[in-house]
Amino acid sequence: MHWHDTRSWPKSLSNALQKPQIAAPPADEATRLTKLGENLLRGGKHGEAATVFERAETLGGFRQFANFAFCYLALGRPDSALAVCDRGLVGAPGDSSDLHRLRGDALASLKRKAEAREAYRRAVATTDYAYTAAESLLLPLLSDPDGTHLLAACEELPAAYANCTVVRGFRAIALSRLGRTEEAKMLVDLDRYVGQFSFEPPVEFGGIERFNALLATEILLNPTLHYIEAYGFHRAEHLDVKEARAFPVLAKFLQTTIENFIAEFPRRGLDAILPPAPMEGYLKTAGNVVRGKESHHSHLHKFAYVSGVYHVTVPTQDGAEARGGSLVIGACDDFTGGYAPCWGSRDIRPKPGVATLLPSHIFHSVVPTNSTQPRIAVPFDLGMVIPHQR
Repeated sequence: MHWHDTRSWPKSLSNALQKPQIAAPPADEATRLTKLGENLLRGGKHGEAATVFERAETLGGFRQFANFAFCYLALGRPDSALAVCDRGLVGAPGDSSDLHRLRGDALASLKRKAEAREAYRRAVATTDYAYTAAESLLLPLLSDPDGTHLLAACEELPAAYANCTVVRGFRAIALSRLGRTEEAKMLVDLDRYVGQFSFEPPVEFGGIERFNALLATEILLNPTLHYIEAYGFHRAEHLDVKEARAFPVLAKFLQTTIENFIAEFPRRGLDAILPPAPMEGYLKTAGNVVRGKESHHSHLHKFAYVSGVYHVTVPTQDGAEARGGSLVIGACDDFTGGYAPCWGSRDIRPKPGVATLLPSHIFHSVVPTNSTQPRIAVPFDLGMVIPHQR
């Protein structure tokens, strides 16, 4: 496995969020504004970013229409996002897949469902990697008790999507609804397909408890940590900041653990259902901080091959709250209208210092802790390199 350096690719926030020692002069005002808008967007400042992008577009040569439209969608302004997408499809056709997908999101928000589906189809037809658009086409069918329509929609996608993560996960639900349980359970096995690996930090950290305490501090003080409405809890999107000591060590462990998990695929039977492991990839991580009634709804990781979570701190739970904070694997009732698939679900009690790995197409969620103490976890993915990102 060739691992891309996450500090340089894909784009990292760490440099943007730290003051450079020497500030190079911008090539021109449009370039300066575009870079400023990108940095504001990465920091979750959608309103400020939209204002900057609007100014940059008036100066000519603007190509960040997808980021611009995303800002308006985040601000609840789908009509403005739609207008930006339409301008972008004329002015920057090279970004057409993302723009068609965002156009679909805007149309869906405006209740123009048929037009939204057509926009998503165009996104999928434009590239082999429009996984979000593919998901948007399939999601409305998850709650249909008749799995025929969902299965047909999976099979109607272009051939490149046939065994991608999102289609594999949705196909399993369709097969379960249709009573094809043996096929469904081939795709989702909550025992064989889940691995757990314990971490032993280098001796200079003084043991796992001290290591996790340092890692927790790094996450809680991370400059990108903020409440994200879409998640419903605080999250730091970029952990590899300059001052971090614990995270770089954890990252190496996670990379090795992913490689070890993949090496176990023949024993686990995963080699029969997954495409070959990618020859290159990158480690995508975040820091999730959950408290009280906050939870993480059912989801899969559509841009990943293997996913997992490393638990940093876990509130003490007992009695009626003993299930609080559990990682729930297999349940997808948030999307299926309460339907429980044939493979059931599995609760995994989080243990600090242990990484849990699974194929990225298996749905999973987190139960609220109902505690004022934070449940801190590092979700991680083996992200797949998309050709145009090289």
